This record gives sequence, structure tokens and C-alpha cells, in this order.
Amino acid sequence: FIKTKSDNFGFKTYSIWKKFKLKNEINSNQILYAINYKPVLDYVDVYILRENKSIDKYLIGDKRKQNKDFIKSRFLLFEVALNPKEEVEIYISHKNTKAAVYTDWKIHDKEEISQTVYYDSLFYGIFIGIAFILFIKSLILYFSLRQNFLLYYGFVVISAILGLITLNGLIYSFDIGIPLELISKPELGFFFFLFFIILFHYDFFEIKFENKKSRWFIKSLLVIPVSFLLVDVLFPDEKIPFLIPLFLIAHWFVIISLLIMGIKMSLKGVEGGWFYVLGQSFSFITSVYVFSYLIITASNPPIWIFYFSFIGYFGNVLALSIALFLRIKKQQEQLKIKSDVLLELSKFHNSEMAVNNIIHQWKIPLARIIVILTDIQAQVYLKKPVGNILENDLPEINKNAMLLAKIVHEFYNFNQKNEKSSFLYKEELDEILKMLGSKIIETKALINFNVEDNSKMLNINKFAITNTTTILINNFLDIAIKRNIKQAVLNISLSKDSSNYKITFEDSCGGIDSIIIDKLFEPFESISNDKARGLGLYIAKTLVEEKLEGSIKAHNTKNGAIFEITYK
Repeated sequence: FIKTKSDNFGFKTYSIWKKFKLKNEINSNQILYAINYKPVLDYVDVYILRENKSIDKYLIGDKRKQNKDFIKSRFLLFEVALNPKEEVEIYISHKNTKAAVYTDWKIHDKEEISQTVYYDSLFYGIFIGIAFILFIKSLILYFSLRQNFLLYYGFVVISAILGLITLNGLIYSFDIGIPLELISKPELGFFFFLFFIILFHYDFFEIKFENKKSRWFIKSLLVIPVSFLLVDVLFPDEKIPFLIPLFLIAHWFVIISLLIMGIKMSLKGVEGGWFYVLGQSFSFITSVYVFSYLIITASNPPIWIFYFSFIGYFGNVLALSIALFLRIKKQQEQLKIKSDVLLELSKFHNSEMAVNNIIHQWKIPLARIIVILTDIQAQVYLKKPVGNILENDLPEINKNAMLLAKIVHEFYNFNQKNEKSSFLYKEELDEILKMLGSKIIETKALINFNVEDNSKMLNINKFAITNTTTILINNFLDIAIKRNIKQAVLNISLSKDSSNYKITFEDSCGGIDSIIIDKLFEPFESISNDKARGLGLYIAKTLVEEKLEGSIKAHNTKNGAIFEITYK
């Protein structure tokens, strides 16, 4: 044995021994605890030589089962029972296969140890609790918004936490029956962390829209964590002693690469990008600082250094959370603008249909008025009396003019329905059918309406339900014309169960093409395959979901298709 200036021997593949003496200076029995604050020591053999030549032996370490006689802790510790004035000599063998060998042992009584373990558990408990809240929140947001970067963020959080609590010995201290082979592999969590942070970066910054070189570079980075994971799983630790130092270098290379690209994307104005850069920078700096102490340098690290890596990764997770908040906020603002535009589009969409039908309905009365005026003009030109003609034809002109005014009035009323109110759906349906009257006559379509209670008032957004109904009826008429179906039938029904209303539109037009049925409600997907006019059903879906807080679905039947609107 030789005296050394430091208890940190860096990365070594062989055993390091340490010896020291411990004496009880008081006249009563005393129980002391020796504790090593650095976790991840694989094998520690303790030999306590007593004055009577007896030897107490303890075999501890992350790759050995916990001694249930000791205080449960993530730290390595063992008990030394001393008789009055007794002096013992302690020999300790340290061996590590993945990290630095740290041989500094502190001596405490039971009260001091219990206090240390309590505050240590409180520190990690708070951070782990926050991390799991962030994980659950990210999953909820993912299932709500269907943004992949939210899912990747959740896995970044959970893999970082698993790696850190394994690295810091927390899973080992729980002693819940997890195989020691897994508990002693903290690197697994960091492999997955690196994998998911790359995926997060790719989706958050929308690298898929960047140039081909950037896309392939990010994708190629995924090879690094996958390769290390395979090597770690396939080979025992003793065969790959330099795996962790090599992975750290590869890890830092990946993080630096992501940082450089993150800065470039942030300069382009990506919302939340600078918080991403801040989080990655903080994590990178702390990991370099901590692991240079624990693996590379031979100086004694301060006790707080073992908490610093945890704070570094957690700071990264919080910064990413802020980045996500800003990104989602920006997307919600864009969705609001998009929704407003769609609502305006729905007005124009239905106004266009109304104008087209006005033109159809005006043809006959206008033609009749023109014929009468032409007859009067001819009589005047021939200098014949027009008294009888005026007496007979002026009522006819007045009748047709009133009909034109009535058609315009119906159009005006239809476009005034933009508020939530109580109304009879049957009355609104009648107005829609009047507006689409010429088209219905052209197709000779039969539209039936069935309601459980004709007097039942609906209290919903009138604009949304009337426009949605108009879109669905008009689509039915379009497909009947396109497929040359005479006397096509559309059955509309309104029903209510204990909590929901349901309006169904069932037609006999042969069903929806299987090619488009799965993306029927996406923009520019048209039943009639007219890409320039494929907004109708997308607008209908937006109105139902945002204004009625309901849902709309479609599926084929034996003779046609059914559209179902459900709302509360």
C-alpha cells in the first residue's frame, strides 16, 4: 500500500485496494457506517480485521445483491460495530468495469446516515415526480394533437430519468427484484435518450423539409446509439471495458452536431428553437464537466458533483418543455387563423352554391318577363294599342318579379345564420332544400327526413349545422349527377340517446371510392375527384369539431354511404 493524493483513480480495469484504521474512543459500544458517495462501483470487497484476529467480510457493489441488514440507500455503505476502545483495520477492494474507481469513504453514525439518505431521497423524489408529470403531459398532448415531437419528448424525458436514476444507484436502492444485469447498465437509458433526442430534433425542426444532405445526416446519427446498444446487449461488460468512454465521446459528437443544426434552424425563426439550444447546451456542459471528473481526471470530486449531472439533464428537459410550449402556442395561433379562413371559405362555398341555384331558379321567371316585354316592345314598334296586353300581362310580370324577390330573400336569410340559438332542424332543412331546389329537380332526387320528435328544439350553432347539412346534401346531388343516377334517395334522420344527438345521411349512390375513403375529410380530397373543389367535407369536419364540439364519420353500406354527425 502507498499513500496517494487523490481517491479518484479514474478509469481502471483492475482492482484498487485501500486500507485505513478506525478506533472507538469512547467507553461504550458504537455502530458506525462507512459510506462511499459515488454510485456505480461494481464490486467492493470489505474486510474488517479485529484485534482478536477475527475478520468481518462484506461483499457489496452494484452487481451484488443489497445487504438487507444495512440502511437502504443508493450509496455504497457498510456497518462497523466497535466495542469500547476497540480499533479495527479495514481493507477494501474496488473494481469497476465501466467508470472511474473512487475510493473515498466517509464515516458517520446512524443518525447522520439517515439524514443524508432522507435529503438525498427528497432531492431525487421531487425531480423524478416532475419528470413523470412531464412525461404523462406529453403523452396526453400527443394523443390530442398527434404531433410526433410530443411523443419523442416524452420518451426523451423517461429515458433520461431511467438512465440517471440507474447511474445514481436509485433503482439499485429500491431493491424491487429487477435483475442486477439491468440495474448495473445505466448506459441503456442514455442510449435510448440519445436515440429519441435525435428523433425529437428531426421532427421539432421539421428536417424532412430541409435539403437532402441535412436529412441524411440526422438519420445517420441514429446509427450511433443503435450500434452501442447492440454491442452492450450482445457482449458482457468485461469484454467491452471502454464502451462507456467511447459512448461519451460519440454522445458529445451527436449533441454538438444537433446544437449546430439547432442554432441554424433557430436563426431561421423556428419557434422555441433557442430554448432547445439552451437545454442541449446546458446538458452538454454539465455532462462534460461531470464525466471528466468521474472518468478522466484523477482529482477528488466534490460531493455535489454527483447531483450535477442530474440537474444538467433535468435542465435540458425543462428547456425542451418550454420550447414545446412555444411551438404548440404558435401552432394553435396558426390553427386559429386557419380555422377562421375555413369558416370564411365555408361561407363562400355555400354562397357559391346558393348563387348557382338562384341562377337556375331565376331562369324561368326572367324568361317569362323577357317574353312579355318583347311582346309589348313589338306592339309599340308596330304602333298597335298595348292596353289589353298591359292589362293582361302586368299581373304576370308582377308575379314573376315577386318570385325573383322571394328567391333573393331566401338566399339572404340562409346566410344570416351565424349564431348559437334554439331552432327546429326540420325548418332549417326545408330552407336548404328550397335553396337547392333546382338541383334536386334536375336529379329527380328523393330526400326523406325522419326525426324522433318533430317539436324537439336544437340549441347549437345554427351556422355550423346548416352549412354542414348543405355540404352533405350538395355532395349527394353532385355524385348523383356524376354517376347519372336517376331518382337517387337520401334519408336524413335525427335521433338522441342519453347524452348525444346523431344526424345521419344515408344515400343510395353506390358508396365512396375505397381509394379516398380513409382521407375523405382531408383538404382537396373530393368525392367527385375534382381537386380544385375538395374543401367541402374538410370544412364540414372543421365546423362539426370546432363549432359543435362533435365528430363526423363516413362508411359504406350495401347500396351507398352513410355520414354520421354526433354532438352533445
